Amino acid sequence: MPKALRLGLDLLVAALLLALVWASMGYPCLSAGSAFRKGLRQGGVRAVDPETFVELPYGRLGLAVDQNAVFFCLVRRADLGWQPDGSGQRCPALENGYLAPLLTGLRPYPGSTTWPLFVNGPVAAVKADSPRTELTLVLEDWHSWEEDQRYPGGSYPLVQTLEQDGWRFYGINDSTGRTDVKPDQDPTLRRFVEWYLGVEDVRPPAFLELRSYDEAGNLLQCCRLPLFPE
Repeated sequence: MPKALRLGLDLLVAALLLALVWASMGYPCLSAGSAFRKGLRQGGVRAVDPETFVELPYGRLGLAVDQNAVFFCLVRRADLGWQPDGSGQRCPALENGYLAPLLTGLRPYPGSTTWPLFVNGPVAAVKADSPRTELTLVLEDWHSWEEDQRYPGGSYPLVQTLEQDGWRFYGINDSTGRTDVKPDQDPTLRRFVEWYLGVEDVRPPAFLELRSYDEAGNLLQCCRLPLFPE
């Protein structure tokens, strides 16, 4: 067999083996950006390019916007590349900015199955032109028919934990402990977190309330985003 033909066959076999390995690993993407776009397509959302990534203990959070919506998806490193961690999502734009509900911050520590242990991650991200924004998680009153118990609602001011590329990220609690709100100290918040982590099927009605202020402290905008619209 001619040397050139042998070399061509060897290269073909090597390419086939690489393709099989790539397929066996779930077709990982070559970059975080391509994984972001793949996650959006998996969520039935138009694929757009990410404008920023935020490093989290459990992956990278990608965000993008257009005139009408905000897009977000969590991606993680995989063998030979990147994969979306769940499906990407889209939320309509606000009148004067963007609000993305990122409940990825409600996650147990790796290896833990108990709900009070959380990685300090973002619960929401805000992009607005106003100098100051405030974000609150609001849980409404609700009744658990299974337990025949009423849970009073509550408002939980979120703490800004990071600002990057024009985005402000908010969490329930951060590494400095600047908030006293803990799920294990509040039954309503505990139920909400338990539902999100899959402990309970019934979810309490909840929404995020965003307030924007100008430099003088005057309220510019107050809007509410339901977390689980019907």
